[in-house]
Amino acid sequence: MSDNYTTVVYDAALTDLFFGGIQYERTSDISTFTYHSTSVHTIIREGGGSGFCENTHLLSINISNTVTFISCFAFYGCTNLTSVFIPNSVTSFDRYSGQHFFRCYKLSSVIFESGSSLPNLPNQVFFECYSLTSIIIPSSVTSIGDQTFQNCSLTSITIPSLVTSIGYSAFQNCTGLTSITLPSLVTSIGYSAFQNCTSLTSITIPNSLKSISNQTFQNCSGLTSIIIPSSVTSIGSLAFVGCTGLTSIIIPDSVITIGVSAFYNISGSPTFITNASTTSGYIYSQLTGISGRTLVQSNFILQFSGTAPTPTGYTSFNTNWLYYNGLITTIPTIFQNNTTLINAVLYNGITSIGIYAFDGCTGLTSITIPSSVTSIGYGGFFSCSALKTITIPNSVTSIGDGI
Repeated sequence: MSDNYTTVVYDAALTDLFFGGIQYERTSDISTFTYHSTSVHTIIREGGGSGFCENTHLLSINISNTVTFISCFAFYGCTNLTSVFIPNSVTSFDRYSGQHFFRCYKLSSVIFESGSSLPNLPNQVFFECYSLTSIIIPSSVTSIGDQTFQNCSLTSITIPSLVTSIGYSAFQNCTGLTSITLPSLVTSIGYSAFQNCTSLTSITIPNSLKSISNQTFQNCSGLTSIIIPSSVTSIGSLAFVGCTGLTSIIIPDSVITIGVSAFYNISGSPTFITNASTTSGYIYSQLTGISGRTLVQSNFILQFSGTAPTPTGYTSFNTNWLYYNGLITTIPTIFQNNTTLINAVLYNGITSIGIYAFDGCTGLTSITIPSSVTSIGYGGFFSCSALKTITIPNSVTSIGDGI
């Protein structure tokens, strides 16, 4: 095939379209690629040929809806590729080697067709796609591979609700990423997953996560507070090192392992809020060496959409947060009909949610109920219209009417 083409249209009855190898070896001058074959079902770069790998002239590609598989390296190093459309016929990427769009520096538009059933985003699939600022991941995806978006320019991203694992360095050096919510099924996050995400100001960690790996949030200097759920039992080394903006850390007594320098070089005077002892025990011993730190005991923490109220017995922090001073056993009705309450974190030690405790809290979107709770009173969550899901532990043996 000649190198003189800038536009190539395939209509042949192909069964495999090889980018490389023997079939179509020289595509280095192709800038636009379209094909309409009714039987092409796979895009493969075979060893030895240049194919579309490192094609610096390719600007865009619209993949046919007959393609079901995209192999590794298919568009590796296409440094001028700006857009790609991936139809819902594509049901898998080669996940073992990855690097499908590796170092496509100008790639700014990736569109997955509605109805995609892709099960995963493989390793390094969009590694160093510097121009990629946003992407809608198919809702079918259950795992995000290692270094998938490392060194991209993402400013926002929605992780699909079915995702259970995020690989190491998946979002490392995404310095424009400002916030992220991890879905409730995530059980595993690899090391350095969000390292150097310097613009990240908030992240929601689900109650399904068991551990925070080494360097997960290293140098996330924009974070001001972090809530560690009671499902977490270990925090890895250097997990929050260099988080210089972090002023409040909420850490439960479920944590039994804290790695070396996990909280080294955070803020000048961080406040740690925990339901563990503030005078003895493991967490106390691990935090005593942090210069200027304050250790506060509480098992009831709340977040508001505006400035937090300051009822008797509570202390506000970071403007819109509030914690109960000490350990509480029953959640009272003090916040009934508070429409600015958006998040409630309950840790072990709380045994009951009182009658009408969160009644009328129409802004409440998230609540964590620990396994120490045994009863929920009448109308406990009545009229909580924004609360779409709630997980009630097996420990609860009594639920009042009108919950």
